[in-house]
Amino acid sequence: MDQARLEARRLEGVDHVREALVLELEVPAVDLVGGGKELIAEADENGTFRLDSLAWRDLLTAARGAQVEVTLYVKRKGDWHTLTPFHITVAQEPIDRYLSYRLIEPSYELYRQLGLYQRDLEGFGVTTIYENNREY
Repeated sequence: MDQARLEARRLEGVDHVREALVLELEVPAVDLVGGGKELIAEADENGTFRLDSLAWRDLLTAARGAQVEVTLYVKRKGDWHTLTPFHITVAQEPIDRYLSYRLIEPSYELYRQLGLYQRDLEGFGVTTIYENNREY
């Protein structure tokens, strides 16, 4: 992978990044292609990728009903190497907007603290459905 191309893509649109999709991989770079769109990201020193949420949404919208090809790059002895690409299938239908989940303590035999929450998958907001904060 051309380091100048990777750097240019990494800096593209930095000022409008409000939210990010965070990935933790043991590779320094990833290239996502689907529906005629491309998203390239470089990991920070901890191996964490922060993909611009708007660019990620554009990529998934463009690839609706098709696949996104994911190519991972590793750097060995100063040279870039490409790992075998794999694909993520993107559904034609939109996702359900909300996801409900239960959050409890690791040892939940008595479940003193139990919460039911709802996450908005379009805006990443969380609302409480129910919380039980009993004291024993």
